[in-house]
Amino acid sequence: MRAEEIGAAGEIRAAHPDARARGTDGGARPAADAPRPPQSRDPPSADPTQRAVSLWPEHWQSLTGALLLIAAQAVLIGALLVERARRQAAARTLKERLEFDRMIALISTNFAHASDEALDGPIQAALGWIGHFLDVDAVALEESLLGRSDAAEARTWVRPGAAVTPEEVRALLAAGAAAG
Repeated sequence: MRAEEIGAAGEIRAAHPDARARGTDGGARPAADAPRPPQSRDPPSADPTQRAVSLWPEHWQSLTGALLLIAAQAVLIGALLVERARRQAAARTLKERLEFDRMIALISTNFAHASDEALDGPIQAALGWIGHFLDVDAVALEESLLGRSDAAEARTWVRPGAAVTPEEVRALLAAGAAAG
């Protein structure tokens, strides 16, 4: 059975008896007392604009894998840096050893080509090379003649511009020999 209703603005609408229950009356606006369908099934607090966005629930496996990969890379980079430092220290040690071997070779060659009467020059040169290699201001060589300490002879080398003189080095050697 069809009935007519008069709306608030005075228009006449045809209404079906079930229209109020369905919320529609054949294309016209729903009745004021008709229940409205819910807009969303989510509670108001679950509004996408209001809740925090997190990728963890859906992508925790991928995120965990990425974090583990980053941690593994950090460990490998650390190991590489330690290895690099170790290799640099080994390279410095090899360089120092090569310089020492060269110095020994120079000293040996210098003495091999010197005569017995002209040993003062090669000795002074050797003391200078040793002083430069060790990065010291003075080097002294004391030799005993025939095992007697009273007949000792000292040879010295002092770096140019050093605060000590060859005489002061000889005095230190004499003071050490007297105390020993």
